[in-house]
Parts: sequence; structure tokens; C-alpha cells
Amino acid sequence: VTTILDSIRPDRQIVMFSATFPKTMEAFARKSLYNPIEVTVGVRSIVCKDIIQNEVILDDEDQKYLQLLELLGISISTTRLNSYVTNLILVVNYDCPNHYEDYVHRSGRMGRTGNMGYADTFITPTQER
Repeated sequence: VTTILDSIRPDRQIVMFSATFPKTMEAFARKSLYNPIEVTVGVRSIVCKDIIQNEVILDDEDQKYLQLLELLGISISTTRLNSYVTNLILVVNYDCPNHYEDYVHRSGRMGRTGNMGYADTFITPTQER
């Protein structure tokens, strides 16, 4: 990308759009763009209030799969037992995101338009921070 930018006219116009903007991309944009303008729609890095978030601390990587099966089994059972639950929505972060913006983006996939959602994040000792 840098080679391409170095090869085109200096009076170019560049527009960048993204639902998430990791720090590395932000640094690249600030280095590559002349007098950039940032437009943020909504509040940055906030998880929707209708999402119930859970951290699932596991002893090792092998437990992730077993925990996923258990979560899916519980979700299916809950839906079958309670007919009033029509839109049980679940996001499982099987691998913990490296950036908070990525977490917000993933978790924001549910809990929209007033729907309640669940976000479970599996965390192993090597990922805790």
C-alpha cells in the first residue's frame, strides 16, 4: 500500500471507512494522509447496553470446545423449554479479540433494535490481561 501511495499524485484524495479502526491502521492513516479529518458516528468502543457479557475463564485451550458445546446445549434447551424466548441470540468469542474495538464489533452483531443478546468470551491463562 505504501508503494502505491508513493507512486500516485500528491494532490490525491483518499477516503477510508471502517466499522473498526485498530491502532495500527490509525497510525498508518495518520502517517499516510495529509490533514486527515476523522468522523465518528456514535460513541466509540461501547458495547450495547442490551448485551449481557460473560467472561469464561478456562484452564487451557482444550476446554474451549467443551465449553462451546455446553453453551450451545444450554441455549437450545432454554429455547425449547421457554416458548416465550423467540430470539435468543448468542455471540461466542472463542478466541479473545486482541483489540477492544474488535470485541465491540463482534458483540454488536446482536442486541440491536432493542433485542437482548449474550456475548461470552473464552479466556485462557495465556490471554488474560
